[in-house]
Amino acid sequence: MSTGGFAWLGNQWGALASQGWAAVLLVALVSSAILILAGSIAFLAFCRLRYNQVAAPPALEVRTEQPGTATIEQTQPNLKMVVNASFENQIVIIDDHHFVKCTFKNCTIQYSGGLYQMIECRREAGEVVFTSYNQEIVRALPLLQFVGLMREDAKGTMVVVPKDAFKS
Repeated sequence: MSTGGFAWLGNQWGALASQGWAAVLLVALVSSAILILAGSIAFLAFCRLRYNQVAAPPALEVRTEQPGTATIEQTQPNLKMVVNASFENQIVIIDDHHFVKCTFKNCTIQYSGGLYQMIECRREAGEVVFTSYNQEIVRALPLLQFVGLMREDAKGTMVVVPKDAFKS
């Protein structure tokens, strides 16, 4: 008699085969079902782990309560805090910043599509110019104005597209 796991398994399979083809088929089906179930559970666990690692940042809800003010309700990590600042006659980069109670007057606002927050900020009288190096943002501005998501006084606001924004 041979020794080892495969020899034992062969002996058991031979004993099962002596019971008839129905017993062999039943054991094969049950074994296959157990393997498929274990594989499915492992795959779903892997997918859940992967999803948790690559989950998209939460959506931001923008609320406008009074003309010239807007708040974003959810706090985003890793944003540089700017509190009680007044910006006048300067370029202000919005990406990766969290502005709280800031005022903007005669400024150029530059936004390229990154995360930002503005809480209790306001725009004072004067021209505010919007610039972007992101083609998709620039293309969306006429649509925002068409559907009424831009302020009424935004007609005096200029949209500046930098020359290198449409490089191929």
